[in-house]
Amino acid sequence: MSAAAPGAERPMRRWRRQRPTSLGSPADDFLGTGPQIEGLPQGASGSLGSRSRHPVMALFDNKVAFAGIVVIVILALFSFFGPDFYHTNQTATNLVSQNLRPSARFPLGTDPEGRDELGRLMVGGQSSLEVGFGVAILATVFGLAWGAVAGYVGGILDTVMMRIVDAFLAIPLLFFIVFLASVIQPNLLVILLVISLGSWMGTARLVRGEVLSLREREYVAASVLFGASSRRILVRHLVPNVLGVVVVAGTFCVADSILAFSAMAFLGLSLPPPATSWGDLLTVGINNVFNGYWWQLWPPAAALVLVELAVNVVGDGLRDVTEQRLVRR
Repeated sequence: MSAAAPGAERPMRRWRRQRPTSLGSPADDFLGTGPQIEGLPQGASGSLGSRSRHPVMALFDNKVAFAGIVVIVILALFSFFGPDFYHTNQTATNLVSQNLRPSARFPLGTDPEGRDELGRLMVGGQSSLEVGFGVAILATVFGLAWGAVAGYVGGILDTVMMRIVDAFLAIPLLFFIVFLASVIQPNLLVILLVISLGSWMGTARLVRGEVLSLREREYVAASVLFGASSRRILVRHLVPNVLGVVVVAGTFCVADSILAFSAMAFLGLSLPPPATSWGDLLTVGINNVFNGYWWQLWPPAAALVLVELAVNVVGDGLRDVTEQRLVRR
Protein backbone atom coordinates (compact mmCIF):
# COMPACT_ATOMS: atom_id res chain seq x y z
CA MET A 1 0.00 0.00 0.00
CA SER A 2 1.24 3.41 -0.85
CA ALA A 3 1.83 5.90 1.92
CA ALA A 4 -0.70 8.69 2.33
CA ALA A 5 0.20 11.95 0.72
CA PRO A 6 1.64 14.53 3.10
CA GLY A 7 -0.99 16.88 4.52
CA ALA A 8 -3.91 14.65 3.50
CA GLU A 9 -5.38 14.76 7.02
CA ARG A 10 -4.94 18.49 7.51
CA PRO A 11 -8.41 19.51 6.25
CA MET A 12 -10.04 17.13 8.74
CA ARG A 13 -7.94 18.42 11.64
CA ARG A 14 -8.67 22.00 10.56
CA TRP A 15 -12.43 21.26 10.54
CA ARG A 16 -12.23 19.76 14.00
CA ARG A 17 -10.54 22.86 15.36
CA GLN A 18 -13.25 25.07 13.88
CA ARG A 19 -16.38 23.24 14.90
CA PRO A 20 -18.19 24.63 17.97
CA THR A 21 -17.77 22.90 21.30
CA SER A 22 -21.43 23.33 22.30
CA LEU A 23 -24.64 23.81 20.44
CA GLY A 24 -26.26 25.68 23.34
CA SER A 25 -29.84 25.39 24.48
CA PRO A 26 -33.14 26.12 22.70
CA ALA A 27 -33.21 29.45 24.51
CA ASP A 28 -30.07 30.48 22.58
CA ASP A 29 -31.75 29.46 19.34
CA PHE A 30 -34.88 31.48 20.19
CA LEU A 31 -33.00 34.59 21.30
CA GLY A 32 -30.35 34.44 18.58
CA THR A 33 -27.45 34.12 21.05
CA GLY A 34 -26.05 30.77 19.97
CA PRO A 35 -22.35 29.95 19.66
CA GLN A 36 -20.34 31.53 16.85
CA ILE A 37 -19.12 29.27 14.06
CA GLU A 38 -15.75 30.00 12.50
CA GLY A 39 -15.54 30.30 8.78
CA LEU A 40 -19.00 31.81 8.36
CA PRO A 41 -19.50 35.44 7.43
CA GLN A 42 -20.33 37.79 10.26
CA GLY A 43 -23.87 39.12 10.50
CA ALA A 44 -27.02 37.15 9.81
CA SER A 45 -25.27 33.77 9.58
CA GLY A 46 -22.76 34.28 12.40
CA SER A 47 -24.67 32.14 14.94
CA LEU A 48 -27.00 29.22 15.02
CA GLY A 49 -29.85 31.39 16.30
CA SER A 50 -29.50 33.97 13.52
CA ARG A 51 -30.80 31.78 10.74
CA SER A 52 -34.02 33.77 11.05
CA ARG A 53 -34.79 37.33 11.98
CA HIS A 54 -34.98 38.51 15.56
CA PRO A 55 -38.48 38.09 17.08
CA VAL A 56 -38.89 41.85 17.55
CA MET A 57 -38.06 42.52 13.89
CA ALA A 58 -40.36 39.69 12.79
CA LEU A 59 -43.15 41.23 14.86
CA PHE A 60 -42.62 44.63 13.25
CA ASP A 61 -42.80 42.97 9.82
CA ASN A 62 -46.38 41.99 10.67
CA LYS A 63 -48.25 45.12 9.57
CA VAL A 64 -51.39 44.32 11.59
CA ALA A 65 -49.42 43.73 14.79
CA PHE A 66 -47.35 46.86 14.17
CA ALA A 67 -50.56 48.87 13.74
CA GLY A 68 -51.78 47.46 17.07
CA ILE A 69 -48.56 48.60 18.78
CA VAL A 70 -49.01 52.08 17.30
CA VAL A 71 -52.61 52.25 18.58
CA ILE A 72 -51.55 51.21 22.08
CA VAL A 73 -48.78 53.81 22.12
CA ILE A 74 -51.14 56.54 20.92
CA LEU A 75 -53.74 55.65 23.58
CA ALA A 76 -51.05 55.63 26.28
CA LEU A 77 -49.72 59.03 25.18
CA PHE A 78 -53.27 60.38 25.01
CA SER A 79 -54.09 59.17 28.52
CA PHE A 80 -50.88 59.97 30.39
CA PHE A 81 -49.53 63.02 28.56
CA GLY A 82 -52.77 64.50 27.21
CA PRO A 83 -53.71 66.20 30.53
CA ASP A 84 -50.40 68.10 30.42
CA PHE A 85 -51.55 69.86 27.23
CA TYR A 86 -55.34 69.86 27.66
CA HIS A 87 -56.04 71.20 31.16
CA THR A 88 -59.43 70.47 32.72
CA ASN A 89 -60.91 70.43 36.21
CA GLN A 90 -61.90 66.86 37.04
CA THR A 91 -62.60 67.34 40.74
CA ALA A 92 -65.26 70.08 40.89
CA THR A 93 -68.74 69.77 39.38
CA ASN A 94 -70.32 72.49 37.25
CA LEU A 95 -74.07 72.06 37.00
CA VAL A 96 -74.32 75.02 34.62
CA SER A 97 -72.35 73.08 32.01
CA GLN A 98 -73.92 69.64 32.52
CA ASN A 99 -74.75 67.51 29.46
CA LEU A 100 -73.54 70.07 26.93
CA ARG A 101 -73.08 68.96 23.34
CA PRO A 102 -69.63 68.91 21.71
CA SER A 103 -68.45 72.40 20.86
CA ALA A 104 -65.27 74.43 20.43
CA ARG A 105 -65.04 74.83 24.20
CA PHE A 106 -65.83 71.17 24.95
CA PRO A 107 -64.71 69.02 21.98
CA LEU A 108 -66.49 65.92 23.36
CA GLY A 109 -69.17 67.69 25.37
CA THR A 110 -69.69 67.39 29.12
CA ASP A 111 -70.97 64.70 31.50
CA PRO A 112 -73.96 64.93 33.89
CA GLU A 113 -71.76 66.74 36.45
CA GLY A 114 -70.60 69.33 33.92
CA ARG A 115 -67.04 68.00 33.65
CA ASP A 116 -65.23 68.02 30.34
CA GLU A 117 -65.75 64.65 28.65
CA LEU A 118 -62.42 64.74 26.80
CA GLY A 119 -60.56 65.29 30.07
CA ARG A 120 -62.57 62.49 31.68
CA LEU A 121 -61.58 60.20 28.82
CA MET A 122 -57.90 60.92 29.47
CA VAL A 123 -58.20 60.31 33.22
CA GLY A 124 -60.22 57.15 32.66
CA GLY A 125 -57.62 55.85 30.23
CA GLN A 126 -54.91 56.11 32.88
CA SER A 127 -56.66 53.78 35.33
CA SER A 128 -57.82 51.37 32.62
CA LEU A 129 -54.35 50.96 31.11
CA GLU A 130 -52.70 50.77 34.53
CA VAL A 131 -55.03 47.97 35.59
CA GLY A 132 -54.66 46.15 32.26
CA PHE A 133 -50.87 46.12 32.11
CA GLY A 134 -50.40 45.89 35.89
CA VAL A 135 -52.60 42.80 36.15
CA ALA A 136 -50.84 41.25 33.15
CA ILE A 137 -47.43 41.70 34.79
CA LEU A 138 -48.45 40.45 38.25
CA ALA A 139 -50.54 37.51 37.03
CA THR A 140 -47.93 36.45 34.46
CA VAL A 141 -44.99 36.59 36.87
CA PHE A 142 -46.85 34.70 39.60
CA GLY A 143 -48.27 32.15 37.16
CA LEU A 144 -44.82 31.66 35.62
CA ALA A 145 -43.21 30.96 39.01
CA TRP A 146 -46.05 28.68 40.15
CA GLY A 147 -46.17 26.62 36.96
CA ALA A 148 -42.37 26.35 36.63
CA VAL A 149 -41.94 25.01 40.17
CA ALA A 150 -44.87 22.59 39.85
CA GLY A 151 -43.71 21.26 36.48
CA TYR A 152 -40.05 20.82 37.42
CA VAL A 153 -40.44 19.36 40.92
CA GLY A 154 -43.37 17.10 40.04
CA GLY A 155 -44.65 14.43 42.38
CA ILE A 156 -46.88 15.25 45.34
CA LEU A 157 -45.98 18.95 45.25
CA ASP A 158 -47.09 19.20 41.62
CA THR A 159 -50.37 17.45 42.46
CA VAL A 160 -51.13 19.75 45.38
CA MET A 161 -50.21 22.91 43.50
CA MET A 162 -52.32 22.03 40.47
CA ARG A 163 -55.31 21.07 42.61
CA ILE A 164 -55.13 24.58 44.07
CA VAL A 165 -55.16 25.93 40.51
CA ASP A 166 -58.19 23.77 39.68
CA ALA A 167 -59.99 25.05 42.77
CA PHE A 168 -59.46 28.66 41.68
CA LEU A 169 -60.53 27.85 38.12
CA ALA A 170 -63.76 26.31 39.41
CA ILE A 171 -64.86 29.75 40.65
CA PRO A 172 -66.17 32.03 37.86
CA LEU A 173 -63.75 34.93 37.41
CA LEU A 174 -66.38 37.67 37.49
CA PHE A 175 -68.05 36.23 40.60
CA PHE A 176 -64.67 35.95 42.31
CA ILE A 177 -63.75 39.55 41.47
CA VAL A 178 -67.15 40.94 42.49
CA PHE A 179 -67.07 39.04 45.80
CA LEU A 180 -63.64 40.29 46.80
CA ALA A 181 -64.30 43.84 45.58
CA SER A 182 -67.53 43.96 47.59
CA VAL A 183 -65.77 42.82 50.76
CA ILE A 184 -62.81 45.20 50.39
CA GLN A 185 -63.18 48.93 49.77
CA PRO A 186 -62.31 49.38 46.06
CA ASN A 187 -59.34 51.49 45.06
CA LEU A 188 -56.89 51.17 42.21
CA LEU A 189 -54.40 48.97 44.08
CA VAL A 190 -57.10 46.70 45.52
CA ILE A 191 -58.78 46.27 42.13
CA LEU A 192 -55.43 45.51 40.50
CA LEU A 193 -54.61 42.85 43.12
CA VAL A 194 -58.10 41.34 43.03
CA ILE A 195 -58.13 40.92 39.25
CA SER A 196 -54.56 39.56 39.37
CA LEU A 197 -55.62 37.00 41.98
CA GLY A 198 -58.22 35.67 39.57
CA SER A 199 -56.08 35.76 36.41
CA TRP A 200 -52.86 33.81 37.07
CA MET A 201 -54.17 30.22 36.81
CA GLY A 202 -54.16 29.96 33.02
CA THR A 203 -50.54 31.05 32.82
CA ALA A 204 -49.59 28.57 35.56
CA ARG A 205 -51.13 25.64 33.70
CA LEU A 206 -49.54 26.69 30.43
CA VAL A 207 -46.07 27.03 31.97
CA ARG A 208 -46.39 23.72 33.80
CA GLY A 209 -47.14 21.89 30.56
CA GLU A 210 -44.15 23.47 28.84
CA VAL A 211 -41.80 22.70 31.74
CA LEU A 212 -42.94 19.07 31.88
CA SER A 213 -41.75 18.75 28.28
CA LEU A 214 -38.57 20.80 28.62
CA ARG A 215 -37.25 19.05 31.72
CA GLU A 216 -36.76 15.87 29.67
CA ARG A 217 -34.42 17.59 27.20
CA GLU A 218 -30.76 16.60 26.93
CA TYR A 219 -29.38 19.95 28.06
CA VAL A 220 -31.35 19.70 31.33
CA ALA A 221 -30.01 16.17 31.94
CA ALA A 222 -26.49 17.40 31.21
CA SER A 223 -26.90 20.25 33.70
CA VAL A 224 -28.00 17.76 36.37
CA LEU A 225 -24.96 15.56 35.65
CA PHE A 226 -22.66 18.57 36.00
CA GLY A 227 -24.15 19.30 39.42
CA ALA A 228 -26.30 22.32 38.59
CA SER A 229 -28.80 23.23 41.31
CA SER A 230 -32.54 23.10 40.73
CA ARG A 231 -32.70 26.88 41.02
CA ARG A 232 -30.06 27.32 38.30
CA ILE A 233 -31.80 24.84 36.00
CA LEU A 234 -35.10 26.68 36.44
CA VAL A 235 -33.66 30.16 35.98
CA ARG A 236 -31.05 29.43 33.33
CA HIS A 237 -32.64 26.73 31.17
CA LEU A 238 -36.38 26.28 31.73
CA VAL A 239 -37.77 29.77 32.34
CA PRO A 240 -36.03 31.37 29.30
CA ASN A 241 -37.47 28.66 27.07
CA VAL A 242 -41.08 29.34 28.09
CA LEU A 243 -40.85 33.14 27.90
CA GLY A 244 -42.23 33.17 24.36
CA VAL A 245 -45.55 31.53 25.22
CA VAL A 246 -45.71 33.41 28.54
CA VAL A 247 -45.40 36.78 26.79
CA VAL A 248 -48.24 35.82 24.45
CA ALA A 249 -50.43 34.77 27.39
CA GLY A 250 -49.60 38.00 29.20
CA THR A 251 -50.61 40.04 26.17
CA PHE A 252 -54.07 38.50 26.08
CA CYS A 253 -54.29 38.98 29.85
CA VAL A 254 -54.12 42.75 29.27
CA ALA A 255 -57.30 42.68 27.20
CA ASP A 256 -59.10 40.37 29.65
CA SER A 257 -58.16 42.58 32.60
CA ILE A 258 -59.46 45.75 30.98
CA LEU A 259 -62.74 44.00 30.21
CA ALA A 260 -62.99 42.70 33.78
CA PHE A 261 -62.33 46.22 35.10
CA SER A 262 -65.06 47.57 32.84
CA ALA A 263 -67.48 44.88 34.03
CA MET A 264 -66.79 45.86 37.63
CA ALA A 265 -67.58 49.47 36.77
CA PHE A 266 -70.86 48.39 35.19
CA LEU A 267 -71.75 46.61 38.44
CA GLY A 268 -70.89 49.67 40.52
CA LEU A 269 -67.61 48.31 41.94
CA SER A 270 -65.20 50.75 40.37
CA LEU A 271 -63.02 53.57 41.61
CA PRO A 272 -64.59 56.15 43.96
CA PRO A 273 -65.16 59.58 42.33
CA PRO A 274 -63.66 61.81 41.10
CA ALA A 275 -61.49 58.96 39.77
CA THR A 276 -62.95 57.20 36.77
CA SER A 277 -62.24 54.62 34.07
CA TRP A 278 -63.40 53.90 30.56
CA GLY A 279 -65.83 51.39 32.04
CA ASP A 280 -67.31 54.08 34.31
CA LEU A 281 -67.71 56.48 31.39
CA LEU A 282 -69.30 53.74 29.29
CA THR A 283 -71.77 52.96 32.08
CA VAL A 284 -72.77 56.63 32.33
CA GLY A 285 -73.18 56.78 28.56
CA ILE A 286 -75.41 53.70 28.51
CA ASN A 287 -77.62 55.17 31.22
CA ASN A 288 -78.01 58.43 29.27
CA VAL A 289 -78.09 57.18 25.69
CA PHE A 290 -81.90 57.31 25.55
CA ASN A 291 -81.76 60.94 26.66
CA GLY A 292 -79.92 61.83 23.46
CA TYR A 293 -76.50 62.30 25.09
CA TRP A 294 -74.68 60.17 22.53
CA TRP A 295 -71.31 61.89 23.14
CA GLN A 296 -71.18 60.31 26.60
CA LEU A 297 -71.35 56.79 25.13
CA TRP A 298 -69.35 56.59 21.92
CA PRO A 299 -65.93 58.00 22.95
CA PRO A 300 -65.34 55.53 25.85
CA ALA A 301 -66.84 52.72 23.77
CA ALA A 302 -64.47 53.51 20.90
CA ALA A 303 -61.49 53.67 23.28
CA LEU A 304 -62.33 50.26 24.76
CA VAL A 305 -62.84 48.68 21.35
CA LEU A 306 -59.58 50.15 20.03
CA VAL A 307 -57.47 48.98 22.96
CA GLU A 308 -59.02 45.50 22.91
CA LEU A 309 -58.45 45.10 19.16
CA ALA A 310 -54.91 46.48 19.39
CA VAL A 311 -53.88 44.20 22.26
CA ASN A 312 -55.38 41.13 20.59
CA VAL A 313 -53.70 41.71 17.22
CA VAL A 314 -50.37 42.26 18.99
CA GLY A 315 -50.93 39.01 20.86
CA ASP A 316 -51.70 37.22 17.59
CA GLY A 317 -48.49 38.58 16.09
CA LEU A 318 -46.45 37.45 19.09
CA ARG A 319 -48.05 34.00 18.90
CA ASP A 320 -47.14 33.66 15.23
CA VAL A 321 -43.52 34.61 15.93
CA THR A 322 -43.32 32.18 18.86
CA GLU A 323 -44.82 29.28 16.90
CA GLN A 324 -42.40 29.83 14.03
CA ARG A 325 -39.45 29.77 16.44
CA LEU A 326 -40.70 26.62 18.12
CA VAL A 327 -41.15 24.86 14.76
CA ARG A 328 -37.58 25.76 13.72
CA ARG A 329 -36.27 24.50 17.03
